[in-house]
Amino acid sequence: MVRRPILATRPCKSSRNGCGLSFIRNGPRNISTIRKGGRPMSDIFVVEGRHDAARLKQVHPHLDVVVTEGSAVPEATLQLLEKLSVAHTIVLMLDPDHPGETIRKTLQARIPSARHVFLRKADCIEKHGRKVGIEHASVAVLEVALKQHIQSQATQPGALTMQDLVGLGLSGSPDAAKRRARLTDTLAIGHCNAKTLLKRLNWLGFDKAHVAQVLS
Repeated sequence: MVRRPILATRPCKSSRNGCGLSFIRNGPRNISTIRKGGRPMSDIFVVEGRHDAARLKQVHPHLDVVVTEGSAVPEATLQLLEKLSVAHTIVLMLDPDHPGETIRKTLQARIPSARHVFLRKADCIEKHGRKVGIEHASVAVLEVALKQHIQSQATQPGALTMQDLVGLGLSGSPDAAKRRARLTDTLAIGHCNAKTLLKRLNWLGFDKAHVAQVLS
């Protein structure tokens, strides 16, 4: 059976899915334009589960959110996102764990123009410390993440090179791993090796001077 994509387009007072969201299974009929600070904003956020979508909509009820329903993203959902990316910015806001990273890589390969929002793992752990997910992040954490995303929209993809990371002591030096950990903690982009760090810094539009400033 083909799994149809799920798009959470608006909050509702009651729904059968238990998340307080209205889901459209056959893709969007009309994607609403969201105004933020007087500017049109037509971003479509991608999260893993319905509870993640519900949590995100507690912060901004009018966000358009596509749910992947797990790490094995259905082909129908991938095709939907490819179509939506023609007229909208696709924003990947996935859980800061291994399955979330797997989904991010899959979607980035299909939608190279996608933007990225990262959250610290420590900010997404349930109170009992067993599960990790966007749904467990506080409203305050999500508000900051969305604000940073809006601000980053004015930036272009960065042009950092691996040689830049070597020069910054983030690769090829005895304390490179510690410096990467400090940088990724400060920027809340998740611990990663030098190759992945280079990708993430360029996705977010950081230049060498900015990275050096964060490390100083």
